Amino acid sequence: MSEAVSLCTCTDCISAIYNVLGKRRGHVTEDVLRPGTPIYLVKALLPVVESFGFETDLRYHTQVGIDCVLFS
Repeated sequence: MSEAVSLCTCTDCISAIYNVLGKRRGHVTEDVLRPGTPIYLVKALLPVVESFGFETDLRYHTQVGIDCVLFS
């Protein structure tokens, strides 16, 4: 069972997000740069068991505040 994850972040953090998702067996389904801004919207699927502590792990690896929303 997987959860849908939506992340809104700056361009500097994209590689860190991909690394964290990869370590947690997540798969990016969409990666869109918002026109006229340095903001990316990343949508991914993440196994439910890997979602515990996911936001904390992202914040640790990106060292900035990102917006993270988990949907089941």
